[in-house]
Amino acid sequence: AAADREAYNIGAEVKGVLVAAVEPQSEAALKGLIEGEVIVEINQQAVDAPQKAADIIAAAKKAGRSSVLLLVHREDDVRFVALRLSGKK
Repeated sequence: AAADREAYNIGAEVKGVLVAAVEPQSEAALKGLIEGEVIVEINQQAVDAPQKAADIIAAAKKAGRSSVLLLVHREDDVRFVALRLSGKK
């Protein structure tokens, strides 16, 4: 939404899913994800809606994957973040 883009200084060219909140002590928090970042890809698949992100993660779990790889945009910078899936050690 335009208000989110303005609040988090996200350019119009950035496409993805906004990180609206991160639970303290979660895998995401431990890997440095913060509110206001944008998940652009998961496992090299573009995401443009929360449901698509959930579907990719569910498919990875079903395939027995222990983690997913996120491409995350923050303030004109992008980085990869590997997240361990819950229930996997």
